[in-house]
Amino acid sequence: MNKFNHKTTKSLVPKPPSYEDVLKDLASGEKQIYIDPEYMPQLEDLPPEYEEEEVPDYSILEEDRINEVVDKRELPNYDDLELQLNRKDMTNKLRKQYLTRTLKKAKEKRDQLPGHSTAITKNYRMVLTLKLRLNITKKIFRIREMF
Repeated sequence: MNKFNHKTTKSLVPKPPSYEDVLKDLASGEKQIYIDPEYMPQLEDLPPEYEEEEVPDYSILEEDRINEVVDKRELPNYDDLELQLNRKDMTNKLRKQYLTRTLKKAKEKRDQLPGHSTAITKNYRMVLTLKLRLNITKKIFRIREMF
C-alpha cells in the first residue's frame, strides 16, 4: 500500500522569473506580450462620460489667473488697458500720460511685494562691499609698492 504523506513530501515548483529578467527579455525581443484584441477597449466602446468633445482652452485659464493677480494688486489688467487706450477721446498725449501713470503705480506695487526690495538691497550692498574691498586692497598694494 502506497501512502502519501503531505507533511513529509515536498513538491518542487519552479521559481518564476524575476521582474527584471522579464523586462530584459521583452526589451531584447526574445519574448513578446500577447493581448487578445477582444479585451482591448475600442474607441467606440468608451462610455459617454469619457468622450471629450471640447478640449479646455488652458490659455484662457492662464489669462484669468493673470487678471486675478493684477486685480488683487489693484492694477488695470490687459483688457482694461486696451479698452482705455482705444477710446476715441484718447490723444497720444493722454495715452502717454495714462501709460506713465499706470507703470509708475505698477512699480510702486512691485516694490511693496515682500522680498522684492530686500533682494535688490541685498545685491546692491553686496556689490558695494565688493567694490570697497577691491579699492582697499588696491590702495594697500600701492602703499606696499612705495616702501
